[in-house]
Parts: sequence; C-alpha cells; structure tokens
Amino acid sequence: MVKKSDNRKQPKAAAGVPADVKLYIGIVRTQANEDMKRHMSAMTEQFRDDIKGISERFVDFDRKLDSHTEMIGALAEDVATLTDNVATLTGNVATLTKDVSIIKEKVSSIEDGMKNKVDRGEFAALDRRVTVLETNA
Repeated sequence: MVKKSDNRKQPKAAAGVPADVKLYIGIVRTQANEDMKRHMSAMTEQFRDDIKGISERFVDFDRKLDSHTEMIGALAEDVATLTDNVATLTGNVATLTKDVSIIKEKVSSIEDGMKNKVDRGEFAALDRRVTVLETNA
C-alpha cells in the first residue's frame, strides 16, 4: 500500500506480491542502500585523496616552474653580458690586427735598414784588420 507521505511510487507488479517477500525485498533494499552509501563514501574519500595528491603535485610543479623561470632569467642576463663581452673582444681583436700589421710594416723596414748595416762579427773582424794594418804601418 502506498502512503500519501511517501513520494515514491510502488511498481504495479508489486500489488500481487506476498507481504513476507515485500518485507524481504525491503530489507535487502535497505542493506543494498547502506552498502551503496558506504561504497560511495569510500569512493568519495578516494577521489578526494586523489585530488589532494594532484593538487600537491601541481604546487610542486608550480614551484619548479617558478625556479626554472628564475634560472632562465639569470641565463638571459648572462647571455646579454657575454654578448657585450664578445662585442668588446671583437673590437679589441680588430685593434690588435691593425697594430700587428703596423708592427709588421715597421719590422720589415727595420730589416731593410739592417741589410745595409754591418754585422757585429764582420765589424769585429774589420776592426782587427784595421788594428793589424795600423800596427804594421
């Protein structure tokens, strides 16, 4: 029999079912409902634990991402500094190249001038010959 306060409708097939079967079905339904509630509670708890684990990993990933962002920023500054240093060194190399070419020109002119001068060994030999000639004369 359906009570007016009970919003659930009984299936029509239940009209000819004996009372003890209805009672048994009610008990089984109640136990199944309690089992289902426990199962859903366990699943909800497991789901919350899983979500908590995911959120903790997200926080770790966020921290790691922040640290990597800082490292990339520091590396970008280092690259900018190195770029400036390379530009300075390139200028220094250009200056040194000009200086070396000037030095080569000067050494070449000194070599040409040295060809016209007497070697010290030849000068010493000439000095001895002159000394010998002067003592003999």
